[in-house]
Amino acid sequence: TSKEVEDFIIGEQKAKLQYTAPDRHCAPAEKAVQTYKSTFKSILASLPKHFPLAYWCRLLTQTDLSVNIVRPNRQNPLLSAWASMEGEFHFESTPIAPPGSQMLMQVKPENRRTFGLNAKKAWYTGPCLNHYRAFKGVMPSTGGERISDTVKFQHHAINIPTLTPADRILEATRQLQ
Repeated sequence: TSKEVEDFIIGEQKAKLQYTAPDRHCAPAEKAVQTYKSTFKSILASLPKHFPLAYWCRLLTQTDLSVNIVRPNRQNPLLSAWASMEGEFHFESTPIAPPGSQMLMQVKPENRRTFGLNAKKAWYTGPCLNHYRAFKGVMPSTGGERISDTVKFQHHAINIPTLTPADRILEATRQLQ
């Protein structure tokens, strides 16, 4: 029950308890909850139309990262909240992408048949914090989560720029000058 939990947290841990005034929602914890909710709602709003909302809970790792990497630590404002709890975040070794993006995940040769597909469709759910340059994705065919280091993203709203033949000709003439 909540009374037993409260007794454990306050009594045995010798934690100090301080109440805020009724209906006052400016306590630091309340602001943190508002920030987390706003971040998560914006992530949900930016998902592709076809992303299965049943997988919302798999987006929480990246939400935690997004919130805490920009929030300063209270004891040392020069550090982010993430750096103080988890250590410095290195984007080079743990890349991130827009949550819910469609991607193709490579199926390694030892895990596929001779004429099997080289990649399968997946939804990006977040970075693999314990793996080097790996991504987590949910396979729509099974609903299971898979980790891969070789992926190709396809964002639902942002087109990847490509060079047209005219662009190539212009660049070649610039290089000749």
